[in-house]
Amino acid sequence: MRTPMTSRQRVQAALRHEEPDRVPIDFGGRHTVHVEVHRALKQHLGLEGGAEIVRSLLTNTAEPDPRLVEMFGGDVVAFQPRPGASYTFRLDPATDSWADEWGIRYRRPPGGHYYDPFEYPLALAETVAEVERYPLPNPTDPARLTELIEPLRVAHASGDKAVLLNAPAIGIWRSCSTPAGRSTGPSRTSSRPASTRSTPSRSTPRTWTRRG
Repeated sequence: MRTPMTSRQRVQAALRHEEPDRVPIDFGGRHTVHVEVHRALKQHLGLEGGAEIVRSLLTNTAEPDPRLVEMFGGDVVAFQPRPGASYTFRLDPATDSWADEWGIRYRRPPGGHYYDPFEYPLALAETVAEVERYPLPNPTDPARLTELIEPLRVAHASGDKAVLLNAPAIGIWRSCSTPAGRSTGPSRTSSRPASTRSTPSRSTPRTWTRRG
């Protein structure tokens, strides 16, 4: 009979393309669930108390309750990089809107479950100079990781879980293209003739298609 692996050994074996003792389970590590689903799941399972922490306000997803991670056999404990030191989160209660550190504004419609982008700081940019003047977030800001160093060290030294540091952004193309109001890909070439395009505004995403 095969000796049971620890969670960390199981994940490491899978990453080496070796057969672990069972399939590793990532419950709430790389991806998690909506706060309302998280709350309903705890209620269904009879789990009372515990902090309700929102991991991502964009998707309104929850930091999973550790009791749920254990209950579902999760093999991963995850940590989230912080924003840069120059960014301060502010939620406007009157409009239920906020801006991320790229300057993109998001709002949640009445009765909605998620926040949607509606204002794009580079939507009107037409030149390289305008883009270069735009204050981009600093990806090497030490503040992104300073508060995580000790918790990461403790998690690695004291537990048997695989320790995961999630990406600080939602994807290189989306992070770079969304300030201009684009959702995917690198091209800004419109599929419509110039005469049929509407005049863009800060709240109007550009129309464009992917090349290749």
